Amino acid sequence: MKTHHKMIAVHSSRPPVVEIDTESQSAYVRFSDNRVVNTISESEETGPLITIDLDQNKQVVGVELIGVQEFGIKALLHKAPVSVPPELLDKARYIAARKQRAMAAA
Repeated sequence: MKTHHKMIAVHSSRPPVVEIDTESQSAYVRFSDNRVVNTISESEETGPLITIDLDQNKQVVGVELIGVQEFGIKALLHKAPVSVPPELLDKARYIAARKQRAMAAA
């Protein structure tokens, strides 16, 4: 079953930082360091679990994906209902997932 949400435009001037955890087959694509006040879900039975974190102004803070096989930015965001300027995607940085984030999610 899929939860449908309209496409959300990412309004960010900085390139995303992709936090990768290959052991848990998950990634977090961070667009800002703003405080998360709401999380919405976009899931399919056969695809990865996708959640989108929003700040108090309903701007995208980040996109979490669990159950992914490929970690390139375009592959990660392909199924997420977010629209990101291509010039930001081309400048994405990749880092290892923070241990405290992984522990908090457990």
